[in-house]
Amino acid sequence: MSVAREWLGEGDEAGVTSEALRIRRCRGDFHLDFHLTNWLNENMPPTTDTLSTIFAALADPTRRAILARLAEGEAPVGELARPFAMSGAAISKHLRVLAEAGLIERQVSARWRICHLRADGLHDAHEWLEAYRRHWEGNLDRLVEFVERTHAAGAGADARGKAKDRGTES
Repeated sequence: MSVAREWLGEGDEAGVTSEALRIRRCRGDFHLDFHLTNWLNENMPPTTDTLSTIFAALADPTRRAILARLAEGEAPVGELARPFAMSGAAISKHLRVLAEAGLIERQVSARWRICHLRADGLHDAHEWLEAYRRHWEGNLDRLVEFVERTHAAGAGADARGKAKDRGTES
């Protein structure tokens, strides 16, 4: 029995939502996993951690592409949607996620809905990544120093060994 089926339970269906019943009746783990994932995404409480919200927004390639386009300048929603083969509702959802993460701002101008990047939107993520960049750069600098010292010590030992070998031949 899969973990998901075990979690949903078997047998008594009293008090189980219709969605859970539909999931339970699915055949194959792929369908079960797909429906369970969708159910969890819809029913999990939203995150309140700013950094998690930003990274969750950046996790989707469509949203990253939208941000890349907005880095060139503001654009109406229709222009942002044009490169993607998805519905207007799907694009609106992506824009809502980006706005809730503080990465973009949406404005209504006459008949147009204009989006633009928020300059401070990535600040928290940048600071978090910067701390790790400094950490790894420091480690890499120390590694380079160690390799150079080891190489220099090895080259010095080789030179002494060759000189000693030449001295014994004479």
